Amino acid sequence: MKRLLLLFFAISTTFSLLADSWTDYSTGITWQYTQSQGKVTVGRGSSPAVPKSTKGDLVIPDFIAGYPVVKIASYAFNECESIRSLTIPASVTSIGMRAFNSCRKLKSVNIPDGITSIGPYTFAHCEALTSITLPEGVIEIGERAFQWCTTLNEPHLPSTLKTIGVCAFEYCSSLQNITIPDGVIDLGNHAFSETGLKVLTLPESVLSCYELRGIATVYMKGNVPAGFSAIYVDCVYYTKQYASQWEFFFRNAPETAPAEWYCMDEYVNVIVSPATAWAAPFNRKAVILNEKVSITAEATDGYIFLGWGSNQPGIGGMDAALTFTMPETEVTLVAMFLPKALIEGLIDEKIDGRIDGESLLTKEQAEAKTEATIEEKKEAGELFDQAGVDAKVEATITEKVDNKELVTRESIQEMALGTPIIEVEGAQAKVGISLKRTSNLDGEWEEVALNAGAAEVDNGTVKVSVPAEDNAAFYKFVVPDGLQTPAQDETP
Repeated sequence: MKRLLLLFFAISTTFSLLADSWTDYSTGITWQYTQSQGKVTVGRGSSPAVPKSTKGDLVIPDFIAGYPVVKIASYAFNECESIRSLTIPASVTSIGMRAFNSCRKLKSVNIPDGITSIGPYTFAHCEALTSITLPEGVIEIGERAFQWCTTLNEPHLPSTLKTIGVCAFEYCSSLQNITIPDGVIDLGNHAFSETGLKVLTLPESVLSCYELRGIATVYMKGNVPAGFSAIYVDCVYYTKQYASQWEFFFRNAPETAPAEWYCMDEYVNVIVSPATAWAAPFNRKAVILNEKVSITAEATDGYIFLGWGSNQPGIGGMDAALTFTMPETEVTLVAMFLPKALIEGLIDEKIDGRIDGESLLTKEQAEAKTEATIEEKKEAGELFDQAGVDAKVEATITEKVDNKELVTRESIQEMALGTPIIEVEGAQAKVGISLKRTSNLDGEWEEVALNAGAAEVDNGTVKVSVPAEDNAAFYKFVVPDGLQTPAQDETP
């Protein structure tokens, strides 16, 4: 009898370790799992946790068959190509290798706080994965963990991270920016090779770093790491603290040296960028302190150069050819450009034509005059920004009004009331009025907005109706010949 009981106990224990299936009737998905000591691992061996045809947004249950889910087996979702997002319960503390390999439509996944390692090939070939945040507590990213994640642009790495494995982010062609946390010790061979990264900064904690390929500039804050090779890097910067070690290394190991290397404490950057999409960007350049820097902005067809903006006082201006002495801090320059068509449009709106003797300026003549004005301002080095353009246009309109020249109805509608305009239609003349008020004749005049119908002409007399004020006020308005009416003693 005792032998039968022992045999029954042994068989029951064995069955508890075997793989099993469980159907979630709320979703209709059947899960493959194993259970041991009251804990569940989803997936089993090389078999997927769910059918590979599973589509859409997948949520891994917190409990399966009454037991908590604590682990995702290796290959659990391998090649489940139609899963779009994945929610992992907080109870999961382990994810096996290749768990999500080739989930090609997977766009988002949460990694629970209990995870300490991202295994080899875990997210390899997840081509739709655009971003991922690894929680605090992760200390290792395994070999090829994110290889061929071609849309991954900026993964967020935890401060606890120590190791980034071989080819971990290789061929992540959309990777534009990544921050390597202080504390990372080992950077595997080709960890960031053939990515979209152009600049990579490595903290002082890095002790081993192997071949880097496809990265233009590397900033090294520490000593020369074991296995370091920058033969495919354009430029390496290092700190003054480790300058002698780096210079000795590059001079004695030219086969691993970059094209250029500089001490970043003796050289600082000039960064020049366009303010608009139509300007060609300039490359980042390092120059020595107090060195003369010369740079010229060239506008492409259809644009004019406006001027240089800068984060440093005294550096900039409207001259396309800029020369300055490099200060002790980084300089950021912005080359500002404006579409020529915008200026032409503004001038065309404001001054559509004019009376020249008996003839009206044609459209072709107006365009030629606009082009000549632009060239004149460019040669004079004047800065064209929005305020400058408006000021020039208003000044031109004032000049035309003083000379009794014609502007369009549209331009009158767009003008403030500050300047009177005569618009001639047949034998009729219309008068634009600017009404101002002041409570003290020695003070400044302020504009008064007129409501519709507040001004009218009666038998050649202009009448203006203004609201009564609590305090006495003086009013005046400007007529086309520039004369002003006498100030009134009190509010009409």
